[in-house]
Amino acid sequence: MRRLTPDLWPRADRAAWERAIRPGDGPFDPPGPAAHLASGSKRGRAGAWGNFLAFLETRSDLDAAEGPAERLTYERFTAWLEALRQRTSANTVRQLVLSFSLAIAAMVPERDWSWVRQHIGRPRHGEAMASRKPVVSLDPVLLVSRALALCDAADAAPLSRDASVDHRDGLMLALTIYIGLRCKNIAGLRLGETVLETGDGYRLTFASTDIKNGVTVDLPLPATLVPYLRRHIEEHRPRLLDGAPDQGWLFISERRRPLAYNSLWEIFQRRGIQLLGHPINPHAIRHTIATGLLVADPRAVKVTGAALAHRGTRSVNEIYDRSGRTGAEAEWRRLRRSVTGRRRQ
Repeated sequence: MRRLTPDLWPRADRAAWERAIRPGDGPFDPPGPAAHLASGSKRGRAGAWGNFLAFLETRSDLDAAEGPAERLTYERFTAWLEALRQRTSANTVRQLVLSFSLAIAAMVPERDWSWVRQHIGRPRHGEAMASRKPVVSLDPVLLVSRALALCDAADAAPLSRDASVDHRDGLMLALTIYIGLRCKNIAGLRLGETVLETGDGYRLTFASTDIKNGVTVDLPLPATLVPYLRRHIEEHRPRLLDGAPDQGWLFISERRRPLAYNSLWEIFQRRGIQLLGHPINPHAIRHTIATGLLVADPRAVKVTGAALAHRGTRSVNEIYDRSGRTGAEAEWRRLRRSVTGRRRQ
């Protein structure tokens, strides 16, 4: 979807957004309403507003003299929603409207913008759920075993950059399955900063500003992965660097540079075909973690949120919960057995 980046916004909109995200300076200069957000959340909300502005521009309805509050009318918003629904799924529209409503509330906090989220044209939860594409089911146990087998084969092979690339990709897959991190955080793993050696193992730690939902992550590396990570750091990573300046990034590309965020999708798709027979993407692994927990126990929304580093449960309920009728029926059978057992006592 086309969108205007903040540098292309009208001056009033750009100034309002900059006020919303400015960090502030002491007790007499408080931060803006959106200053606390992680960079990914800021991009999402700015992107939603930028999409609205691009829509107005295509209709020759983008008046630079207006501010955000004057620009957002019921008629314009309704027309934008109708255009969105013609070219994208109900689920995407619903999420976009949420980001949009949070953007305008941050830019013009003195006004009540609740009508935006409550607009009759916004897809309801059931419609959004029904419109989502099915997520390819993954067997996490099978995938991690084959990912680590790829690492083992790389260790047993003659020394080469190709073998080190195999080890890197296998470790990356296994790490994603065990930890459930987003692509940005996988690519951002850095020795001495987010990857810390602690005695016989390692810890992964991310500041709240590095996590999309602003949640601090600090957890030990699973013991199974410790020897693989150690071998990668000591043997394979130096071979991939091949004398290039070492800035500490854990995963190095074939070009001796830090592995780019966008490269992960291609790697996961290619390795998915090799190891499972079909392409995968990092987010499918997060869906597998969440859905597996919720099918096993539909009450485990908070546990699932913690596993995926979500601040609360809304994202889990709206995006990840695919336990559906199966999970609900399993929970109902468990409760019925519990009640029946008590009556017999």
